[in-house]
Amino acid sequence: MTSEARTVLYSRLMEVLGEAPAATLMSYLPGSEPATASGLAEVEGRLTIRMDRLEQRMDRFVQRMDRFEAHLARIDGQIVDIHSALREMSDGFHADLRSQTRTVILATMTAVVTLGSATVAVAIATL
Repeated sequence: MTSEARTVLYSRLMEVLGEAPAATLMSYLPGSEPATASGLAEVEGRLTIRMDRLEQRMDRFVQRMDRFEAHLARIDGQIVDIHSALREMSDGFHADLRSQTRTVILATMTAVVTLGSATVAVAIATL
């Protein structure tokens, strides 16, 4: 729309609507030339290119997330294996501890009986 055409339109709007409504309506008109089909096609082409790039980036992001999830799954498996190994070590430790405790108690009882027998033998010998 040319400057002259805008002036004519504004004058006519002022006659019909009045000054304030005409100014309001004119403010909604584009400042430069209105959109054309070729201009819209150009914008659509640029938007299509940008959307394609965005989709490619999103595809790469999804692939990275899939690799990350697979890595986390491997780590989770390793943690489960470590937990199992620690459980086995703990069970073995407790079994060994029980065995050693029995051995210490048996050795202590044997020493007490031996010492008691020696004490009785010395007591009998001194009589």
